[in-house]
Amino acid sequence: MQISYFDGTNEKRKKLTLATFEETEKFIRECATKPLALLSLDEENDDYISLLVNINGEFAYLTYMVEDSVDEEDEDWDDCENCDCEYSIWISLGHHKEKVKFLSGQGNKTSKMDGEKVVTLEQAIECVKQFFENGELPDCIEWERIS
Repeated sequence: MQISYFDGTNEKRKKLTLATFEETEKFIRECATKPLALLSLDEENDDYISLLVNINGEFAYLTYMVEDSVDEEDEDWDDCENCDCEYSIWISLGHHKEKVKFLSGQGNKTSKMDGEKVVTLEQAIECVKQFFENGELPDCIEWERIS
């Protein structure tokens, strides 16, 4: 699994590859000890599939993104490197009562997320485990599709 991350100590995104879920869980728990962290977990295949894990201590906010499949038989399909790809995006739904601060943008800003989008760190780790196993939208929490 390819992971790009900001953890409040780096100005630019750092990247690493973790081979097992256990390594990934350990890394997530280490990030939870930092003030804030933003991780992008990417599947290593031809399709763009990503799970963003935004961490603030025991809280997390998740975004799942997948590139919508393109029918190459479609006459409007353009096999170019700079095509306008379509993405399906889901955001986590939780039950926290207050807003929680997370990193945003390129990891150099913060914003407050409504509590209804915030899940626990343990729920986020379970989602990462499912994502690690199959690359699909995890079913251990509720999601809202936003595009």
